[in-house]
Amino acid sequence: METNHPGFKFAWAKSVFYNFRRIYDDGLQDCIFFQRDGKTGALAVEIATTYDPLWEGAGTSPIGRNTGLANLKYRKPNAIEVELNWYLYRNSKSELNLVLAEISGDLRTHAMDFFAKSAKILHSDELLQYGLSLVSQWEPLEEACRSQLLADWKAAPRHRENPLYQNIEAALRQFATDGGHPTDDIGSYVNRLLYNFTRPGWSWKNSRL
Repeated sequence: METNHPGFKFAWAKSVFYNFRRIYDDGLQDCIFFQRDGKTGALAVEIATTYDPLWEGAGTSPIGRNTGLANLKYRKPNAIEVELNWYLYRNSKSELNLVLAEISGDLRTHAMDFFAKSAKILHSDELLQYGLSLVSQWEPLEEACRSQLLADWKAAPRHRENPLYQNIEAALRQFATDGGHPTDDIGSYVNRLLYNFTRPGWSWKNSRL
Protein backbone atom coordinates (compact mmCIF):
# COMPACT_ATOMS: atom_id res chain seq x y z
CA MET A 1 0.00 0.00 0.00
CA GLU A 2 2.59 2.56 1.05
CA THR A 3 4.65 1.80 -2.06
CA ASN A 4 1.82 2.13 -4.56
CA HIS A 5 -0.05 4.87 -2.68
CA PRO A 6 2.67 6.78 -0.80
CA GLY A 7 0.27 9.31 0.71
CA PHE A 8 -1.32 6.53 2.76
CA LYS A 9 0.43 5.26 5.86
CA PHE A 10 -0.30 2.14 7.86
CA ALA A 11 -2.41 3.18 10.86
CA TRP A 12 -3.31 -0.01 12.73
CA ALA A 13 -4.28 -3.68 12.51
CA LYS A 14 -6.87 -5.38 14.68
CA SER A 15 -7.67 -9.06 14.19
CA VAL A 16 -8.65 -9.35 10.50
CA PHE A 17 -8.87 -5.59 9.91
CA TYR A 18 -6.13 -3.29 8.55
CA ASN A 19 -6.34 0.46 8.12
CA PHE A 20 -4.21 2.83 6.03
CA ARG A 21 -4.86 6.55 6.05
CA ARG A 22 -3.90 9.91 4.60
CA ILE A 23 -4.40 12.92 6.85
CA TYR A 24 -5.30 16.47 5.78
CA ASP A 25 -4.04 19.56 7.56
CA ASP A 26 -7.38 20.07 9.34
CA GLY A 27 -7.54 16.50 10.65
CA LEU A 28 -9.79 15.11 7.91
CA GLN A 29 -8.50 11.76 6.74
CA ASP A 30 -8.91 9.36 3.84
CA CYS A 31 -8.96 5.71 4.89
CA ILE A 32 -8.42 2.45 3.03
CA PHE A 33 -9.76 -0.30 5.23
CA PHE A 34 -9.11 -3.99 4.56
CA GLN A 35 -11.03 -6.94 5.95
CA ARG A 36 -9.43 -10.36 5.51
CA ASP A 37 -11.27 -13.68 5.39
CA GLY A 38 -8.52 -16.14 6.25
CA LYS A 39 -10.68 -19.20 5.76
CA THR A 40 -11.45 -18.61 2.09
CA GLY A 41 -8.49 -16.34 1.36
CA ALA A 42 -10.22 -13.11 0.40
CA LEU A 43 -10.05 -9.37 1.01
CA ALA A 44 -12.82 -6.79 1.13
CA VAL A 45 -11.96 -3.10 0.90
CA GLU A 46 -13.89 -0.16 2.32
CA ILE A 47 -12.89 3.45 1.88
CA ALA A 48 -13.80 6.55 3.82
CA THR A 49 -13.14 10.23 4.19
CA THR A 50 -13.87 11.16 7.79
CA TYR A 51 -12.99 13.45 10.65
CA ASP A 52 -13.15 10.55 13.10
CA PRO A 53 -9.59 9.29 13.75
CA LEU A 54 -11.06 6.24 15.50
CA TRP A 55 -13.12 5.14 12.49
CA GLU A 56 -13.15 1.35 12.26
CA GLY A 57 -15.14 0.53 9.17
CA ALA A 58 -18.69 1.31 10.25
CA GLY A 59 -20.83 4.20 9.04
CA THR A 60 -19.34 7.64 9.63
CA SER A 61 -22.03 10.06 8.42
CA PRO A 62 -22.43 12.99 8.90
CA ILE A 63 -18.80 13.68 9.89
CA GLY A 64 -17.55 11.46 7.08
CA ARG A 65 -18.49 9.46 3.99
CA ASN A 66 -17.72 5.80 3.36
CA THR A 67 -18.45 3.08 0.82
CA GLY A 68 -17.12 -0.23 -0.40
CA LEU A 69 -14.50 -0.17 -3.13
CA ALA A 70 -16.54 -2.82 -4.95
CA ASN A 71 -19.63 -0.57 -4.78
CA LEU A 72 -17.71 2.05 -6.74
CA LYS A 73 -16.16 -0.45 -9.11
CA TYR A 74 -19.48 -2.04 -10.06
CA ARG A 75 -21.47 1.20 -9.74
CA LYS A 76 -23.78 -0.19 -7.09
CA PRO A 77 -24.09 2.53 -4.43
CA ASN A 78 -26.19 0.50 -2.02
CA ALA A 79 -26.44 -3.28 -1.64
CA ILE A 80 -24.02 -5.43 -3.58
CA GLU A 81 -23.81 -9.17 -4.21
CA VAL A 82 -21.58 -10.78 -1.60
CA GLU A 83 -19.30 -12.43 -4.14
CA LEU A 84 -18.55 -9.07 -5.79
CA ASN A 85 -17.43 -7.55 -2.52
CA TRP A 86 -14.46 -9.90 -2.09
CA TYR A 87 -11.11 -10.08 -3.88
CA LEU A 88 -10.24 -13.80 -3.83
CA TYR A 89 -6.65 -14.99 -3.49
CA ARG A 90 -7.41 -18.43 -1.98
CA ASN A 91 -4.53 -18.17 0.50
CA SER A 92 -2.01 -18.35 -2.33
CA LYS A 93 0.91 -15.91 -2.13
CA SER A 94 1.15 -15.56 -5.89
CA GLU A 95 -2.59 -14.91 -6.20
CA LEU A 96 -2.41 -12.48 -3.26
CA ASN A 97 0.14 -10.41 -5.16
CA LEU A 98 -2.18 -10.34 -8.18
CA VAL A 99 -5.16 -9.36 -6.00
CA LEU A 100 -3.20 -6.58 -4.31
CA ALA A 101 -2.22 -5.25 -7.73
CA GLU A 102 -5.89 -5.37 -8.79
CA ILE A 103 -6.94 -3.54 -5.62
CA SER A 104 -4.27 -0.92 -6.19
CA GLY A 105 -5.54 -0.33 -9.70
CA ASP A 106 -9.15 -0.12 -8.51
CA LEU A 107 -8.15 2.39 -5.85
CA ARG A 108 -6.52 4.61 -8.46
CA THR A 109 -9.48 4.30 -10.83
CA HIS A 110 -12.37 4.58 -8.40
CA ALA A 111 -11.33 5.69 -4.91
CA MET A 112 -9.31 8.84 -5.55
CA ASP A 113 -12.25 10.67 -7.09
CA PHE A 114 -14.43 9.54 -4.16
CA PHE A 115 -11.88 10.93 -1.71
CA ALA A 116 -11.69 14.28 -3.50
CA LYS A 117 -15.46 14.68 -3.77
CA SER A 118 -15.99 13.61 -0.17
CA ALA A 119 -13.42 16.09 1.16
CA LYS A 120 -15.11 18.87 -0.81
CA ILE A 121 -18.53 17.92 0.56
CA LEU A 122 -17.31 17.72 4.16
CA HIS A 123 -15.32 20.94 3.97
CA SER A 124 -18.39 22.75 2.61
CA ASP A 125 -20.75 21.37 5.28
CA GLU A 126 -21.20 24.55 7.35
CA LEU A 127 -23.07 22.79 10.14
CA LEU A 128 -20.30 20.19 10.49
CA GLN A 129 -17.56 22.80 10.43
CA TYR A 130 -19.36 24.85 13.07
CA GLY A 131 -19.84 21.77 15.23
CA LEU A 132 -16.15 20.92 14.97
CA SER A 133 -15.27 24.47 15.96
CA LEU A 134 -17.36 24.05 19.11
CA VAL A 135 -15.56 20.93 20.34
CA SER A 136 -12.11 21.32 18.79
CA GLN A 137 -10.58 23.11 21.77
CA TRP A 138 -12.19 21.08 24.55
CA GLU A 139 -9.79 19.39 26.90
CA PRO A 140 -10.48 15.74 27.82
CA LEU A 141 -13.44 15.52 30.17
CA GLU A 142 -12.86 15.16 33.88
CA GLU A 143 -13.43 11.55 34.92
CA ALA A 144 -16.71 12.16 36.72
CA CYS A 145 -18.13 13.98 33.70
CA ARG A 146 -16.81 11.37 31.28
CA SER A 147 -18.19 8.49 33.34
CA GLN A 148 -21.60 10.13 33.49
CA LEU A 149 -21.61 10.73 29.74
CA LEU A 150 -20.67 7.09 29.12
CA ALA A 151 -23.36 5.84 31.51
CA ASP A 152 -25.94 8.05 29.81
CA TRP A 153 -24.81 6.82 26.40
CA LYS A 154 -25.16 3.19 27.45
CA ALA A 155 -28.70 4.03 28.57
CA ALA A 156 -29.61 5.70 25.27
CA PRO A 157 -31.69 7.68 24.58
CA ARG A 158 -30.89 9.05 28.05
CA HIS A 159 -27.68 10.54 26.63
CA ARG A 160 -29.83 13.22 25.00
CA GLU A 161 -30.55 14.54 28.49
CA ASN A 162 -26.85 14.94 29.30
CA PRO A 163 -25.94 18.64 29.65
CA LEU A 164 -23.05 18.35 27.18
CA TYR A 165 -25.33 16.82 24.57
CA GLN A 166 -28.02 19.42 25.14
CA ASN A 167 -25.55 22.32 24.95
CA ILE A 168 -24.08 21.18 21.63
CA GLU A 169 -27.51 20.37 20.22
CA ALA A 170 -28.85 23.82 21.18
CA ALA A 171 -25.86 25.57 19.61
CA LEU A 172 -26.08 23.56 16.39
CA ARG A 173 -29.83 24.03 16.15
CA GLN A 174 -29.49 27.80 16.58
CA PHE A 175 -26.71 27.92 13.98
CA ALA A 176 -28.79 25.87 11.53
CA THR A 177 -31.88 28.01 12.08
CA ASP A 178 -29.97 31.26 11.66
CA GLY A 179 -28.26 29.98 8.52
CA GLY A 180 -31.32 28.43 6.94
CA HIS A 181 -29.94 24.88 7.19
CA PRO A 182 -32.12 21.79 7.77
CA THR A 183 -32.43 20.79 11.43
CA ASP A 184 -33.74 17.22 10.95
CA ASP A 185 -30.31 15.61 11.35
CA ILE A 186 -28.96 17.70 14.23
CA GLY A 187 -28.91 14.69 16.56
CA SER A 188 -26.63 12.75 14.21
CA TYR A 189 -24.08 15.56 14.24
CA VAL A 190 -24.17 15.77 18.02
CA ASN A 191 -23.75 12.01 18.36
CA ARG A 192 -20.67 11.92 16.14
CA LEU A 193 -19.09 15.01 17.67
CA LEU A 194 -19.63 13.93 21.27
CA TYR A 195 -19.37 10.14 21.39
CA ASN A 196 -15.57 9.87 21.46
CA PHE A 197 -15.54 11.97 24.63
CA THR A 198 -16.84 8.85 26.40
CA ARG A 199 -13.30 7.43 25.96
CA PRO A 200 -10.68 8.15 28.65
CA GLY A 201 -8.39 11.01 27.69
CA TRP A 202 -10.19 11.81 24.45
CA SER A 203 -10.40 15.26 22.91
CA TRP A 204 -10.55 16.49 19.33
CA LYS A 205 -7.67 18.76 20.30
CA ASN A 206 -5.24 15.85 20.71
CA SER A 207 -6.85 13.39 18.31
CA ARG A 208 -4.63 13.80 15.24
CA LEU A 209 -2.74 10.56 15.60
